[in-house]
Amino acid sequence: MLSFIRGNTERALANFNADDDDGCFVHAYSRKIGTSPNLTKRQLHAVCLDVFTAGQETSTTTMRWATLFLAAHQQDKARAEILRVVGRARLPSMSDKPDMPYTTAIVHEIQRRANILQTNVNRRTTQSVEIMGHVIPAHTCVIGEIHQIMAHEPIFVDPTSFRPERYLNEDGITLNKEVLDRTLPFSAGKRQCAGEGLARVELFLGISTMLQHYRILPCESGIPIDLYPAHPVSMEPKHQPLKLVPV
Repeated sequence: MLSFIRGNTERALANFNADDDDGCFVHAYSRKIGTSPNLTKRQLHAVCLDVFTAGQETSTTTMRWATLFLAAHQQDKARAEILRVVGRARLPSMSDKPDMPYTTAIVHEIQRRANILQTNVNRRTTQSVEIMGHVIPAHTCVIGEIHQIMAHEPIFVDPTSFRPERYLNEDGITLNKEVLDRTLPFSAGKRQCAGEGLARVELFLGISTMLQHYRILPCESGIPIDLYPAHPVSMEPKHQPLKLVPV
């Protein structure tokens, strides 16, 4: 993986022009190399590896969870919505999202139930503070329990169930803002996931395109899908065979 990153980084550096501001991270970083002992080409490779791995691994794992949840639960309603809005002649696009509320709700529910990183980045209080009657002293390490926030009742009724409808109001069209505002798979604050925008695009297009073309089923009928994670810390799903049936 590191050799792959190095190769792509070096190709980007070969096209570097100090007079151009093209928005490329590698080019922006190269302008700063040498201005600090910590800003080196080796560190550039390490940062690029971190960014690539963080974006690739989390989205891939979430898509693995998506196939399992869809195989275990409803998918026909979302497929009907996708075919009504998009049809079969083209692929879904982000411009279709406002007209696909149920599919959008499924994406939110998958991220809620299969939250990859269950805690926020560690914080430290700079001064003593009181929250809901509890005094938190200065210099206390505070860890946001994202998983518990997204399983808190009464906002998330029956939180262990897979219910995309919780994200929709009674009309079945508009999103439930109260529930949506408390769904934090990308964390919150200044240190929330920098790749949130890209991840949302990947998940919506990936899930909607998959449902447009295939019905996702267990390989063997009668054998339930195991929705317990293989590794609770990272919420990695267990390997399970599935079959994709063209629709």
